[in-house]
Amino acid sequence: MKLINLKPAFTLAEALITIGIIGIVAAIATPGVITKLKSNKLRAKLQKANTVLQQATTMMISDGLDIDETINQGNYQIIQSYFKNGECKIPTLNRYTNYSGTAPAGHAAKTRLLSPYCLSDGMVLLIGQIDSSSWVTNSIFAVDINGWENKPDKYGHDVFAWVYAPDRQMLVPLGENDYTTKNKFYGYFSKCPGGDWAEQGIACTDKALNDKNYFENLPK
Repeated sequence: MKLINLKPAFTLAEALITIGIIGIVAAIATPGVITKLKSNKLRAKLQKANTVLQQATTMMISDGLDIDETINQGNYQIIQSYFKNGECKIPTLNRYTNYSGTAPAGHAAKTRLLSPYCLSDGMVLLIGQIDSSSWVTNSIFAVDINGWENKPDKYGHDVFAWVYAPDRQMLVPLGENDYTTKNKFYGYFSKCPGGDWAEQGIACTDKALNDKNYFENLPK
């Protein structure tokens, strides 16, 4: 007579317990995974925006375009011609807020940056000027990296700014770097996130580009 070897198996209770444990672990881990994925996506978009801006600036300079003078005269269409039109919807500028969401955004996405322009992937470019320090006006480029229809629409979260440095012939990300220090930029253009003012967070671009954990540590 042939003996049948019975293999050990889980009981129904054991299976249910195992499934329950897996469910609990998944519930705990999923928010962290989602946050990581969103952070990586935003970081990639910011890096792409930086590349697009720097390449366009190089082309303008190569063509002999005086960027400061062009922006000062309000000839935004000339600047825009160096960027491929993504043909997305253009935002109303008063929808943006500061880093904490406590006040409507000042300067770059409201009063000083004009003529929003759609870039590829739905990103929005805003161009204008800021008074960076006493008697000094600088051209500024800001980008809503995930499009105005996607929240949070806040400085330092998905809206980032660069200032044109004519002596370096490039765009410098606003933040705590040698350029803003040397040129004595106002605190809200050189500190991230800065005080609770309308420009809070506008100077977080440099940090966001260089700190790989920046987006993961943003306040919810």
